[in-house]
Amino acid sequence: MNDDYIARKERWARKMASQPTAPPERSAERLPPGQRQVTNFPTLDLLGFWELRGYSNTADPWTNGRFAPNSGTPP
Repeated sequence: MNDDYIARKERWARKMASQPTAPPERSAERLPPGQRQVTNFPTLDLLGFWELRGYSNTADPWTNGRFAPNSGTPP
């Protein structure tokens, strides 16, 4: 690389390091006018075809969650 380019980048990095950073903006403050942020939105987890027939809804491989807790074996 060009030595002049590296020197300019180092000067820029030193200059930027000395400047204070702004705190992150909250997303609620960035909403369009007339809208509000929903924080307690209810979730509805419906079971699908296989989950209604005995398979787990989460299927976590680390806890052997392939099948529903009550079945233990595949249908």
